[in-house]
Amino acid sequence: MATAIEKVLRASTYAKPPTSITARLTEYERSERLRRASGIFLPLFGAALVSLFIPVWHLVGVPGFLIVAFVLARGRFGQATAVDSVEGTCPSCEELQCFAPPSSSELPVTLRCPGCSAFVKLEPQ
Repeated sequence: MATAIEKVLRASTYAKPPTSITARLTEYERSERLRRASGIFLPLFGAALVSLFIPVWHLVGVPGFLIVAFVLARGRFGQATAVDSVEGTCPSCEELQCFAPPSSSELPVTLRCPGCSAFVKLEPQ
């Protein structure tokens, strides 16, 4: 079962005092990660099986679909947390902003402020 949590992070930028930003995360248990990984693996594996019967295409399609299936499924299975949203006061423009969620949940991470386009570094408090 996926669990939603909130984390307060320290946001800093060049020559400005740091502020706090709230990140909403989803933590996945092992069974949920397995379900998500199989949800991406099975359609790609099916595409590899279908392309097995297409002449000439099977030379590229089968290995390509299988490699992509294993790589993407491994990535989904290894992802224990996902960042849903990041919002808070930008340290540069000092306004409340909704930041684009980063692709990685590893900290520290650098995002751009949607208001002033400043680079904002997020790290644990």
